[in-house]
Formats: sequence, C-alpha cells, structure tokens
Amino acid sequence: MTEWVLGESSSNGNGEFVFNTYGKSSSLDSSNQLILVIRKGSSNSDGFQLIPMDNELTAFGGGDYFFMNAARVDIAVEIGKTKFALKPRGRKMVAPEPSEVSENKRYLYVYLHFRKGEEAVPFYSSTWRLSNSARTMVFFYHDTHTRQLRTHTIRNYIRQ
Repeated sequence: MTEWVLGESSSNGNGEFVFNTYGKSSSLDSSNQLILVIRKGSSNSDGFQLIPMDNELTAFGGGDYFFMNAARVDIAVEIGKTKFALKPRGRKMVAPEPSEVSENKRYLYVYLHFRKGEEAVPFYSSTWRLSNSARTMVFFYHDTHTRQLRTHTIRNYIRQ
C-alpha cells in the first residue's frame, strides 16, 4: 500500500457506501511498519494524525528509545549521555549510551525538564535499565483531568 488511511464506513441518505476519512499518511518503504495514531480532538470525527515508523529491528531495535512530545510545552531530555529538546508535537529516536555499567548491567540516568517562560523546570528523574532486548517509547502529555504534565512509557521486549 502506498498510503495508510484510517476512517469509518457508513451509508449516505441513498443507502450507498461512504467512507469518511479521519486521517491518512504516506506509507514508508518498509515491509514492517508501526503506525502511531494521535486523535486531534475529543472525538474520532475530529481527525487523526498518523505517524508511520519503520518497525524493522535495524530501524527501531533493542536499546532504542522513541520520544514523542504530545504536551503543550517544550521538553528537555537527558538520557544517559544523550541530551536533546522536543517542541510540542516533536519526536526523536535515540540510541543512548549508558550513564553507568555495573556487573555487566547498563543504566541510564534520566532527567526531564519542561520550559516555563525562560526557565527549565525539572519534573522527573529516574534510573532506567538499558537493554539490547527491549525498545522503549516515551510519551509526554498533559493529563486532561489534572492538567499536570505526565509521562507514559511503553517497553517492548524483542527477539533478535
């Protein structure tokens, strides 16, 4: 397929088939794709943003981290020896170097900040394991009920 399309089928007033497109994106040149779907509003009819990602292990494999900023503020990330910033709707894939290696185990010191005016305000710090058997997705967003900045992490163990 050359394009990914997400929508809903229905019938019009004459009983004819209608497909309502809520989002679409060009397909990648990869036979194994992961499609990240982001709803643009409170209902499906508000539309979706589709983000295709190469899901081959050579493109998103063990030890890789994918970050997506779905929050309304800039986010600064320090993970291991890697540092970068993400604007709202920004995303980045990194393969960080460990902060520490102890007894053949690799660790990442993680520090996250958000921008408040001209100031970088810390909101999260932790130590994560770095494994070639897992890939990780990290999402930043504002909780709709509390309006607080949150993180959501998905760790996917893979076979190599």
